Amino acid sequence: MHVLEAAVQLPGAAPPPPSRPTPEDLRAQPVLRYATTEDAERYRRIMRVLFVEHQAFGLRLRPDQVAERLHERFGLREAPELLEERLARLAEWGAVDREHDPSLATTAAEWRRHRYTYDVTAAGRLTEGLLAQLDDLGHEHGVLDGQRIPAIRDALNRLAGELESPDPDGSALRALLEQALGQVEALHAGALTFMKALGQLMRRSELVDEHEFDASKGTLLDHLQGFRRDRRRWAAEVLDALDRVERAGGAELVGLIVAAEEFVAMPGGSTVEQQRARRTEELTRQWHGVRAWFVGDQDAGSPWRALNDGVVDAIRAVLEIAERLIERRSSRVDRASVLLHLAARAAWHRRERPPPGCAPPAACCSRVTSVRQR
Repeated sequence: MHVLEAAVQLPGAAPPPPSRPTPEDLRAQPVLRYATTEDAERYRRIMRVLFVEHQAFGLRLRPDQVAERLHERFGLREAPELLEERLARLAEWGAVDREHDPSLATTAAEWRRHRYTYDVTAAGRLTEGLLAQLDDLGHEHGVLDGQRIPAIRDALNRLAGELESPDPDGSALRALLEQALGQVEALHAGALTFMKALGQLMRRSELVDEHEFDASKGTLLDHLQGFRRDRRRWAAEVLDALDRVERAGGAELVGLIVAAEEFVAMPGGSTVEQQRARRTEELTRQWHGVRAWFVGDQDAGSPWRALNDGVVDAIRAVLEIAERLIERRSSRVDRASVLLHLAARAAWHRRERPPPGCAPPAACCSRVTSVRQR
């Protein structure tokens, strides 16, 4: 309040009522739909391309430029019509902004065609930043992370893309192979941790805390079923990517990488030929390990398939533990009924007042009989 207004204000005048807080605007946010829809992993990759371009102060992208960057970054090839449909849907949800683009038009008819350029909106940028943080959190704490499966597919497709180029770069192939190995190793480590935890759960099922289990069983089942659903959804694409690498030159992959590396013979140490042979053996074993993890080999089955069986076993184990806890509670109720009956009989025989909840012995006989018959 101004000083002069305060000086002339009448004594005893009531102060102005405090302003009410502005009500929160908690409306729906359709921009989030691209992260939860059925094809979320495709939409998210389109958004990531546009987001990275915006972060690098790039220009607005045409659909063909988006397709090119999708292939460069993720090894994906989208049909032009499907890509434009998904871009239109992202614009509808408010995740991207589109503007009419007449720059390539050479005739009036082409100018009237619906050609657009795209960029992420402010809401899209905020959403992408949040999703990136959630991805990091999931990779840190998740044991069975289904989102690693499309990441493996993308890494393999990028590897195949480099092999398909006219002059494959050995150094680039090494970096791409290391990315694929890293993703498979992370999934493998998570699978081992999961199988170990599953074994402990089965061995200690009788000691499970009932309240803790009730609070977490729904989330646990959702996590397991979600991973199994992700596995079914992307398994064929991962296997196709492996076949694509083999067709593009899987047999030459190791040789190209080794040829691009430098080896130096040290006095009293291994020769260049020996170092190159060891490196070739190491890379060959790693690449064969990736293939064997998904398709198996002659001596053993595929851990990829064994993991699916383990998830199914885990779901069954959770359901069996739930059934045991239900039976345990039912048994406690039955024992409580018997004890109440015995207390009532003792009280009536001593002509004492029975404990609360106890009926006369005659009324309890049928209950005890039914309990014993169980």
